[in-house]
Amino acid sequence: MRWYRAVAMDLDGTLTLGGWPSEAVLGAVDGLRADGVRTLLVTGRILADLDVEFPGLADRFDLVVGENGGVLRSSGWTRPLADPVDPNLLERLHDAGVRARRGEVLLACDGSADHLALDAIESLGLDVQLVRNRAALMLIPSGVTKGTGMREGLAELGVSPHNTLAVGDAENDHSMLTAAGLGVAVANAVAGLRDHADLVLAESDGAGVSALLTGPVLTGQRPVRTLRRRIVLGTGVDQQPAVLPAAQTNLMVTGASESGKSYLAGLVVEQLAALGYVLLVIDPEGDHVSLGALRGVTVLAGNQLPDPAEVPTLYGQGLSCLILDLSSLHRPGREDYLRRMWPAVAAYRAETALPHWIVLEEAQNLGWCHHAGLDTPDLGEWGLCLVSYQPDRIAAPVLDRMRWRVELSPGGHSAILTPPDGPPMPITIGRRTTPHVRHWHKYVDSPLPDHERFAFHTAPGGPAPVAANLREFLTLLPDLPDEVITFHARRHDFSRWLAGVYRDHVLASLIATCEQDLVAHGDPRRTRRLLAELVTVRYLPPERTTAAVTRASPIRTGEE
Repeated sequence: MRWYRAVAMDLDGTLTLGGWPSEAVLGAVDGLRADGVRTLLVTGRILADLDVEFPGLADRFDLVVGENGGVLRSSGWTRPLADPVDPNLLERLHDAGVRARRGEVLLACDGSADHLALDAIESLGLDVQLVRNRAALMLIPSGVTKGTGMREGLAELGVSPHNTLAVGDAENDHSMLTAAGLGVAVANAVAGLRDHADLVLAESDGAGVSALLTGPVLTGQRPVRTLRRRIVLGTGVDQQPAVLPAAQTNLMVTGASESGKSYLAGLVVEQLAALGYVLLVIDPEGDHVSLGALRGVTVLAGNQLPDPAEVPTLYGQGLSCLILDLSSLHRPGREDYLRRMWPAVAAYRAETALPHWIVLEEAQNLGWCHHAGLDTPDLGEWGLCLVSYQPDRIAAPVLDRMRWRVELSPGGHSAILTPPDGPPMPITIGRRTTPHVRHWHKYVDSPLPDHERFAFHTAPGGPAPVAANLREFLTLLPDLPDEVITFHARRHDFSRWLAGVYRDHVLASLIATCEQDLVAHGDPRRTRRLLAELVTVRYLPPERTTAAVTRASPIRTGEE
């Protein structure tokens, strides 16, 4: 699976130090396009100047981002990406003796005029930024950068910034390298950019770029895993963050039952979603529905589940993080759903590199993990997170890919993190943004064994209502007499039931506070209301009861 689907390149100082770029580097650009990799020329030049000095060069690329992110051009059309700088600024510069040229959006002049340009901007009260490109100076509307222009170009091409490599040499290339999944500086780049880059080439300008475009980094044979975008699992014994790369890697999460595996997986998903990665989470037990509260995360369950073969089309419609809650399906139904889904997901991933990550909960029960490589679709080399308490049931070829491993300790607060190239290290697990409710669907709707059900107290000879699960508990609660609520609260029956049967000690502690409240204030109606609210918020938040779908930001936005 090719990770980099687009390459963004600066022109002056990167492809060439002057004159026409070499046939070697342009031939490498042609080779990328023939191989399906999209190419962008991202330059600070005014496009009219580019056409005069480099006639026909723009046609060697899929898109040109000109004027330092201010203008986008493709075959047959040009589109400004910002309003032009106030024309009064050009007049003011001319009055000050500064030779400046107007583009569609920016003004360009010599860098030595920076103090005069700043005085003119301040005198006019304009929101204009000064951007340096070595000896040149550009006056551009604030917020317009090579990075913003590159993102617009990638959106036109349907490529995620995370799957983009950007290469440059000068100060104005910082934003482009930051926005890309991998930022590369040529050997002749300014010192600040070399320090900022994820990778510095051994050669200068076109020679370095030519070697890069035909070398092992782009093909994935030599992955460059940067921690600029990283997943923080927690802290080590030295109180430093315990991290792993967010791209081009795999993660195995193991541990005994109830050790916090799903909690940790949710922590990973939260961070990947915040970084703008595209995700698919297979959730057989409904462990991750609370993540639907996050912006850009969509949870689909029950009759909302799409046709398995149509799952990839949801990403084309703008979803970025999709959680498929399969808890309403029996195990044969889940396996059949996934069996029909995998070929479509594998084909889409091979074509687009999306989703960036596939998270598989209860991996030991999933057929693909048992039989990967044996007449099963290839889901790709990277971006797999497997969660299992029985990793020995997973096929050896799959386990071999899991270069990063986390084994949770009992209690879920600590773990052993094993990196691919270092010794195991103890870590303390970090805190999540969203609450974690284990197997909520099963807890809410699945009937408990007779001896674990909640039998409400009644007068002798009267019917004894019995709640077989939490949903029935909530249904019976409003009609119970006040004295029944008082009876159970004084005995702490509610909190003991939740702690003993559901092992939900967080909710049990809150309920115990409500029971103490009744003892203190003697108001069973207040206790009844608090009971219902706490159980509902914990297990039936709005996104589950209303089946609301949170639409993700389009893939075009990438990392915010």
